[in-house]
Amino acid sequence: MKKLARREFLKTAVCAGGCAMFGGCANGRSATAPAIAGSMAYGALLHLGCNMWGDWTHDASKIPSSPEEEAEMHPGLKPNKNGVLPHIVRNYLRTDETLWRDHTVLMKNEGLNLLVMDIGEAYAYPSHPELWVNGSWSPEKLSAELSRIRKLGLEPVPKLNFSTGHDQWLKEYHYQTSTKKYYGVVADLIRDIAEVFGNPRYFHIGFDEEIPVALSKRSLVVCRQGELWWHDLFYVINQVEKHGARAMMWSDKICGGREEFLKRMTKGALQMPWYYGADFSESKLKWNPELEKMLYS
Repeated sequence: MKKLARREFLKTAVCAGGCAMFGGCANGRSATAPAIAGSMAYGALLHLGCNMWGDWTHDASKIPSSPEEEAEMHPGLKPNKNGVLPHIVRNYLRTDETLWRDHTVLMKNEGLNLLVMDIGEAYAYPSHPELWVNGSWSPEKLSAELSRIRKLGLEPVPKLNFSTGHDQWLKEYHYQTSTKKYYGVVADLIRDIAEVFGNPRYFHIGFDEEIPVALSKRSLVVCRQGELWWHDLFYVINQVEKHGARAMMWSDKICGGREEFLKRMTKGALQMPWYYGADFSESKLKWNPELEKMLYS
């Protein structure tokens, strides 16, 4: 395995994810996990789980439960130029644990102090074993990994993406969005993660790309809009805050209405704009009304 240069590293993730540099500060609530990153955090996002982009099929026999089954079911699947496999859901955890550990050590060596861990199907949630996949990490295993990460000088932050564009890790509950059952499951999973992380300062909730154009290739589109989106967002934030954490979230919803977003969004949620380019000049980052019109009209 070749050693990645700093710039290359900051463009990678363990699965099909990305990374973000950001700053943050303690929120003064009752979080009890060690605040290793202090008042200014420099971190990266790494994926443990990967069932956040694919589309569940009605035919369970086509959902692979191992790499061997995947090769038999989908012989034509090949990684793209970046080494990423096509976005299908899998009933097994495909995280390369050696690569995961190497990335965390590299983060330490590059001077980072915070790691956002996208969990998804990677954890064996005590409250909902129906969400486990082959290889989901037990509470004991995840606890040991969190201890190792903290000893490296990295503050681990959990991430559960509750956007309907990226919540296929919820399996059948993805299709029960905004029901009484769904709200109960969401509360359970946030509690499970808060407990194993020892009540962290921050908790990333995703909520990005929940727009029809981003979901247009799905067999069955689940997408909240208007008041329902805001209701569910605040519900999730409230559940996170019950455990002493401050919610982090992706900020692209602002493209659906800048004035409404700035008026209604709680200041308690730490906003994290995502951007894939390498050019951070003002001309590239300025407000783009044409993009807003294309995505949300």
